[in-house]
Amino acid sequence: MTTPMMLNIFMMEMRQRIVLLLLLKKKKKKKKKIRRRRRRRRRRRRRRRRRRRRRRRRRRRRRRRRKR
Repeated sequence: MTTPMMLNIFMMEMRQRIVLLLLLKKKKKKKKKIRRRRRRRRRRRRRRRRRRRRRRRRRRRRRRRRKR
């Protein structure tokens, strides 16, 4: 019973550590750059790109099926 429990505990600890490290790294990078302008631009671009990609993929699939 000890081995599976130990493995689970280690996995949880490692995940928490990795998350904390990632958050710290991201925060450090953002602090160096200009916060307001870049954050706003990134959010807008990401939303627009996701919507456009989904629409384009659907249209292309339909066109290909019709032609074949």
